[in-house]
Amino acid sequence: MTEQAPDGQLVAEFASSGSEEAFGALVRRHAGMVYATALRQVGDAGMAEEVTQNAFLALARKASAMRGHQTLAGWLHRTALLEAKARIRSELRRRRREERAVDGTVPLGQDNDDASAQLVPLLDEALMHLRDPDRQALVLRYLEGCSLRDVGSVLGVEEDAARKRVSRALDRITDFFRQRGFAVPAATLTTLMVEQSATAVPAGLGTATAQAAAASYVPSTFTFSGAKIMALTKTQTAVVTAVLVAIPIAWQWRAQATVDRELTLLNAQRAQSDATLQSLDAQAAEQRTNLHRIQTDHANAQARLAQRQAQLEKREPPPVYAWNDFAPLARVPKALLAGLSIDSVSTRSGKLNDRMIAVLQLNDAEVKQTQEAIHGFLKQHYANQAALTRWVEPTENEINSRAPEEVRVFEVTYDRDSFAVLRSDLFAQLETVLGPERAEMFKRGLDDWMPLDDEYKGLNSSMAIVNADARYVFYRPDPGSDTIAWALQVDGRGSFHTFGVRSDMQEWLPDHLKSQIQDWIDLAAPQPEVLLP
Repeated sequence: MTEQAPDGQLVAEFASSGSEEAFGALVRRHAGMVYATALRQVGDAGMAEEVTQNAFLALARKASAMRGHQTLAGWLHRTALLEAKARIRSELRRRRREERAVDGTVPLGQDNDDASAQLVPLLDEALMHLRDPDRQALVLRYLEGCSLRDVGSVLGVEEDAARKRVSRALDRITDFFRQRGFAVPAATLTTLMVEQSATAVPAGLGTATAQAAAASYVPSTFTFSGAKIMALTKTQTAVVTAVLVAIPIAWQWRAQATVDRELTLLNAQRAQSDATLQSLDAQAAEQRTNLHRIQTDHANAQARLAQRQAQLEKREPPPVYAWNDFAPLARVPKALLAGLSIDSVSTRSGKLNDRMIAVLQLNDAEVKQTQEAIHGFLKQHYANQAALTRWVEPTENEINSRAPEEVRVFEVTYDRDSFAVLRSDLFAQLETVLGPERAEMFKRGLDDWMPLDDEYKGLNSSMAIVNADARYVFYRPDPGSDTIAWALQVDGRGSFHTFGVRSDMQEWLPDHLKSQIQDWIDLAAPQPEVLLP
């Protein structure tokens, strides 16, 4: 988790606790860029290592002030550059004292025989002329090899904004080189920066730097200058000494308290894991018991089936069926039933047809379960349709010489995939309740009420479901009338017009449509009662 943490979080962790792990993550993340920057300036590997260590030690000293930085790449690049220049000046003074002066315009150990060698010393100077956000973007993108997405994430912007910022910064350093007599295209500069970023960090440098920084860590609360200590009285000195002696004890106490808290948390987690494991073991035992019972039931069922088959084989053939004029039922071949056309439901709301109940000889439990399956299917379908229904303006043809406010039109989008799932579930329930043969006959009897497959093209007034996008048109009832005229229009299939009695509209009209014309339903006059003499 430490390796992926933002720079600000890592430096805050180091500033608060002196964490070598947190500082090591910062060193591993930025050491390559810092070392390459130092090497470009001083031209000597050993000296570049010293500059790199000094840059990170400077970060350790200023860790408390660096907590709010999103990324330390720009700050470390600038610090490495300043440290390198200071090291160059120190080296030049030493060499002058030894009467071996060198020209300070060329970094130590480098020559400028070729164009790249002349550009390298100016590269960091060009970066320093940029604004901090632009310099950070280029350092992250090319000197540290981050992707544009990672650059945007570190800087808190989108990937496209990071791309624009990098492009704008490249244009500015191109202008910097042009003003100094180098007509360098942006592509050459990006190649140069990528090549500079490929400098390998010497083995052990990162570890040594992190250890040195951790060793130099002193909590900011107890930092005293030498001058202040020397100015203290003997009593004050004794108090300060006691405090300084107490610091490691307090630190050890805090570390021990942290370990105790973590141990308590681990013990709690272990107890919770043990409880979860016991629960899983109990569930597994219950599942094994259930499986054993199912296997036993299956074996018993197979034994009963074998016994039944043996009994059937020994039975004599049944007598020939004779027609009984007084019996309410007659035995007919199943092939004949397959050719009969009987509606399974008698209303658009899905009420079972009494004739189908009689033909299939459904008992009360089967009637109830079948009716519940039909109603549940229809309710779920209408619930799906409600989200796909919208009120639209009527066309001239739909107005049909009426006032526009007397016509209400609703477009309903057909969701093929959702309906296919509902239809499959309905057929599975029917087969569970009725068995394969009776379920197949019942399903055929639904062909005028709902589409049985995706290729169904029918359209009639008894259909509750249309497998296509449709428009429902309703007309305001005439004064004193108990009927509401309405029409169904389906693209490519035509349309039909009909009338719905007030009571029928209340019963079969889906709730998401009924709520839209409830005022018209209430407006329709109820049928007068017919008084018999």
